[in-house]
Amino acid sequence: MKSFASHFYRACACLGMLLLLGTASTLVYAQELPVEVGRERLQNFLENVNTLSAQFTQTMFSAEGDSQQSSSGELLLKRPNRFRWDYQLPFPQLVLADGENLWSVDPDLEQAVVRKLDDSLAASPAVLLSGGRDLEEVFTIELVKRDEGLLKVYLAPREAGSDFQALCLGFIDDRLVRLELVDNLDQVTRIDFSEVVLNPDLDDASFQYVPPEGMDVINQG
Repeated sequence: MKSFASHFYRACACLGMLLLLGTASTLVYAQELPVEVGRERLQNFLENVNTLSAQFTQTMFSAEGDSQQSSSGELLLKRPNRFRWDYQLPFPQLVLADGENLWSVDPDLEQAVVRKLDDSLAASPAVLLSGGRDLEEVFTIELVKRDEGLLKVYLAPREAGSDFQALCLGFIDDRLVRLELVDNLDQVTRIDFSEVVLNPDLDDASFQYVPPEGMDVINQG
């Protein structure tokens, strides 16, 4: 991962939406559920899950569906506006929000990029999961269906100019187990979660970052 954007936004145009929803439209509609089912599941998750820990595997696919690269690590999340995506393989990377700032850290390059958390990031997947804004201020619910044993809720950003076209959250009961994005090049980023723990005891120190001596810090305001 080169930066927060490259992992979450390299992650609708017709082809992109078909990749995410499935190539057989008849199957999609056969499994479609009322939008209210998805709205209720999302609201329950956002209202009842204050903290979360999980292992994750992230895989990127080309517009043609070919697997391009994979990475894995640990996610910690604490509402509001705190999260820690700690990439461990194949290279260490860190994407961290401390409640006020967003850090993207590349230890191998000894470089960290920091910027303020603001409304321009409200539609990003990480801020969606940890933020305090009403979901439907930022997204519209496009489709809800059952597929692969998951309840899948498909969202589209309301604001024009977003770096991605479509977002899917996959649930088993109240556990979020998958996150999928289609970017503006019709590439798909899929994040599968395992060892999910809801509402663990996480202190704020887990979401603080102090650059070590010698780290090149780029402040983007």
